[in-house]
Amino acid sequence: MTSLCIEAAATERMFVSHDLLRDLSCAAQVDVPVLISAPTFEDCTQLAALIHRASRHGVRRFFTLSCGSVAPALLEAALFGTHGAPGLLDHGDGGTLLLGQVDALELDVQLRLHEYLESRTTRRVRLITATTRDLFAAVRCRRFLSGLFYRLNFIHVAVSPPADRS
Repeated sequence: MTSLCIEAAATERMFVSHDLLRDLSCAAQVDVPVLISAPTFEDCTQLAALIHRASRHGVRRFFTLSCGSVAPALLEAALFGTHGAPGLLDHGDGGTLLLGQVDALELDVQLRLHEYLESRTTRRVRLITATTRDLFAAVRCRRFLSGLFYRLNFIHVAVSPPADRS
């Protein structure tokens, strides 16, 4: 998918600024973690899907896991595996994993994810995280690990709430 296709697909679904289109195109072209901030989880999912389809991972699967709707123990098992079985982070087929509501991660899971990202130079999945909250404020209030925030925030794609759009 080219940047023109991203523009066409994005403008069909939501208000899209030139800055947002630039960020989406950049996120699709490089293989680094992306943090999406948007007013709704649906917006986050649509943007992540656009990035996935326009990237080299687009021919592979697109997984979505909502951190806020899964019990912490089950979430940890889903991400990292259990009893020798790989989790989504290691079992991926080269596709993209969207971790939605990343702000809802418990601190112990945040720490484990941070350690995982720090220790891996190659990954089996493209990681995109999403939030509808101000994650930087959560870092300032010590509800979200600053090291993990910076690992996830290589590229930040932000959509303003409708009231803030000009």
